[in-house]
Amino acid sequence: MTREKALKTLELQENFTEEELRKNYRKLSRLHHPDNYMQAPKSVRLEHEETMKEVNAAYDYFTKFNIDNYRIEIINRMHKYYVNPTIGDMSLIMDVKRAVSESESLAYYRNNQAGVDSAFADFLAKLKKIYESYKTKFYQENYIDGIDVKEEINYNLRVEDFYIQLCRIKDKYSRKAKFEKRLEEEIAPYKLYATCTEKLWILITTICVNNATNKAEKSGYKRIEDVIEAMHKEIRGIFELVDEINKLFNIIGQEEINDTALIEEYVNLKHRYDRGDALSDIENGLKKLSQKIEDYKKELEKMAKMKENEPLVNSLYAHILNNYNSSLLELNPVNDNDKIQEITKLFQFVLGLFLKYSMGLIEFDKLMMMEGLTFRDLVNDRDLLNVVSGNENLNSERLRIYLKKKKFCNKMLDESSFFVLIHENDKYHMVKIAFSAFLEYEITLDKLEKEYVPLEELMKGAIYQGYSASYLDYINLDVIYEINVDGNYRYITLNNGNFGIIEWGKISDPIDFIGYDYNDKEKIRELIEKQMEANLVRYRRR
Repeated sequence: MTREKALKTLELQENFTEEELRKNYRKLSRLHHPDNYMQAPKSVRLEHEETMKEVNAAYDYFTKFNIDNYRIEIINRMHKYYVNPTIGDMSLIMDVKRAVSESESLAYYRNNQAGVDSAFADFLAKLKKIYESYKTKFYQENYIDGIDVKEEINYNLRVEDFYIQLCRIKDKYSRKAKFEKRLEEEIAPYKLYATCTEKLWILITTICVNNATNKAEKSGYKRIEDVIEAMHKEIRGIFELVDEINKLFNIIGQEEINDTALIEEYVNLKHRYDRGDALSDIENGLKKLSQKIEDYKKELEKMAKMKENEPLVNSLYAHILNNYNSSLLELNPVNDNDKIQEITKLFQFVLGLFLKYSMGLIEFDKLMMMEGLTFRDLVNDRDLLNVVSGNENLNSERLRIYLKKKKFCNKMLDESSFFVLIHENDKYHMVKIAFSAFLEYEITLDKLEKEYVPLEELMKGAIYQGYSASYLDYINLDVIYEINVDGNYRYITLNNGNFGIIEWGKISDPIDFIGYDYNDKEKIRELIEKQMEANLVRYRRR
């Protein structure tokens, strides 16, 4: 059996592995084993028996010693020294390839193992001579003194790996020469750049190259890649600037820009560029002109979009005006004067939003949200307008809990109870929240600042307690925090799920506080506010 037939029989490629050989043999054995066809017609059974014999013969061909197989194995080992290298000097690559080819031919003429081994040994000797010769040439080209090289050269490597080995030596022992040569190679392609005028080429070969050389010298030629990349970045910046200028010129030339000032600025900038003015000045002019053109285009787009949306905006205004007028007709001018003024003030604010839209200060989608205005449910209307305008002053109410700080008495949850500040219709109201009573009255901001302290400020000085105690000998409370309000001590307490702040008339001996984890002041404040919000909802429903 020939090698070609054995490969075909076992369905293998030339450079197969032992695992592939065993795997394919097992697969074909299972497929063609005669035992699988005992019940099949005789012709079928005989056909698979013959195939199985060929499979076994092919497997023996590769598993038992065979001079042809051994020769192929040695030749494949030679080929591994040259496997389509992606890097390396072309002369070195071709010399190694030639040596592989010559030794391969020699191995084909040897008909015993010793002869094939001799051909392989001859190949290794020839490869070492090629590598030694190339190493000498490489050292000369890269200004490397062989005496300085401390590394032991490995000559039993693939051509690609051997070249990498020399490159590492070059990086270590000839950094300056490598850098100078690298500089020449790196800047050469820029001269072919289409827009590279003589002035730009001089700028690259003087300023950019000198900057790179100075940086490399300061680093001892140890950070060459960083220096080269910095130089490329600097050069790319110059060409990108030139490209950006040309791009801008092209944009202005192709688009219909009817702004006289922009066109004049463009012509002036191009004239300065053509006569060779400083690139930094051209760059500044480019940035300003580019931004002006962008703003001009955005303005055109905005005007076009507003023109497109004009029917919808007019329809929205008519809808809102109809709702406003319908709401006014439902009110009595005498009895509902306050509400009429409130609705009118709201409508005036809406007109202001239409004006802001015409100035481009409000997006179209947000403006269209005003379709939900009814002028009947003013709380919802204000919330909606707050979303449209982003004006927090339109909030119908804001929850903020205050504590009386100057006047109080010893009666539980009276002057020392919580007050919720409500902001509505540009007026402030204080709602006192207790267990069973809700009192409301107006208050000025001056009075609020003088007589009350917000919960946020209160909690800054709160000291954690964590015990249960009796108040006035008959109410058991969980004491959470102790606070100081203008020199008067009070306590945040919890009783049947309700938070409170009280003064102590009499306190029993403290005991361990069990059942709650209130070490986080922010958590306490959050829990209190949630409780007050729930109480406030019940108050509004009344």
